[in-house]
Amino acid sequence: MDGNRRYKTVKYLQEKQWSAGSPVMLNKGAVLKDTVTGNHILQLQFICLAEKEIREAVVEIACLDFLGKCIETLDYTYTDLKAGRNELFGDRAPVFFSNAKARNFEINIKEITFQDGTRSRAEYKLSAAGSFCFASFNISVSGISM
Repeated sequence: MDGNRRYKTVKYLQEKQWSAGSPVMLNKGAVLKDTVTGNHILQLQFICLAEKEIREAVVEIACLDFLGKCIETLDYTYTDLKAGRNELFGDRAPVFFSNAKARNFEINIKEITFQDGTRSRAEYKLSAAGSFCFASFNISVSGISM
C-alpha cells in the first residue's frame, strides 16, 4: 500500500447480510482508519431489494470486538437517497465510530422511508445471507464494487 494514503483499510466486510422480508441487503463494507485524524470509519454498501425507491434508511450498528462483545452502538441515518430496486447506496457515507477495537458489526435496519412517503418500521437484524437466492430478486452482485 502507498505510504501516503490517508485512509488505511483495517478490515473488509465481504459477507453479504440479509433478513427475511428486509427491503435492503448489506452487500459489503470496510473498516478504515484515517491516518491524519486517527478516526475510525465504517463504510457500508447496501442493495435496495424493495419495489419502491428508498429515500431514507435508519440503521443501528452494534460494534463488536474480536470476541463478539458489543463495545459501542451507533445510530445512523442515510438521507437524500434515490435507491431503486437493485441499486446500491451507503458506500459514500462514512460512519464514524470511536472504539478502535471494533472489528465486527451487527446491522439492524430500524426504518425505511420510501420516495412516496410510506415507511417500513419493521426491524430487520441482518445476518449472513447463506443460502439466500439472489436470482429470485434478479440481482447481479458479482460485478458490484465499492
